[in-house]
Amino acid sequence: MSSGFPSKQKGASNSAGQLEGEQLELQWLGPIGESSIQYILQWLEARLQHTTCQPLQKKRLIRLVVELLQNLHHHAHSDSKHTRFHMVSSEDVWSVAAENELTRTQQENLTQRWNQLMLLSPEEWRITQREKLASGHRSSHGGGGIGLNEILRKAEGRVEMKFSAFDATTTVVQFVAHIHPKP
Repeated sequence: MSSGFPSKQKGASNSAGQLEGEQLELQWLGPIGESSIQYILQWLEARLQHTTCQPLQKKRLIRLVVELLQNLHHHAHSDSKHTRFHMVSSEDVWSVAAENELTRTQQENLTQRWNQLMLLSPEEWRITQREKLASGHRSSHGGGGIGLNEILRKAEGRVEMKFSAFDATTTVVQFVAHIHPKP
C-alpha cells in the first residue's frame, strides 16, 4: 500500500496523467479498507477547508469519494496490484478516479448496469435509487446496489467508465468522475 500527497506545484503532464494546470491532491495505491477510507475522508475534509469550493460542491465531492472508496473496499481484491484511487483539482473542478481489477462476469454485469443507467435522466436516477432503497434488498456487502447510481447522481452524469486489459488474464475498470461548482 502506498499513498502520496504531492507538493503544491502545478505543471505539465506527469506520471499520474494529470494535465497542465491540474494539481494531484491525493494518490492511493493498494487495498482500501475501513481504516484507509477513514484516513482519506479525514484528509479530504481538512483539505476542503482550505479551498474555495462551494458548500454544495464539497458535499457532493465527499459523497462521491465515499461511494468510490466503498466500491473499491467491497469489489477490489485485497491482493490485487491494480487498486488505485486519486484526486486531482483544477481551478474549481475536482476529478476523482478509482480503478480495480474485475472478472469477466463482473465486467459484463457492470456494463449492463451502466448501459441501463445511461438511458435514464438524472430525475430517473433519483427515482430508481429511492425505489431500490425502499425495496429493502441488500447485497452481500450490505449495500442496496445503488453505488453506481449514486456516483452518477453526485457527479451530475460527468462520469467516465472504461475497461483496460492489463494482461491476458487481468481486466481493470476505471471510473473518473468530475465535480463542478453549481453555476
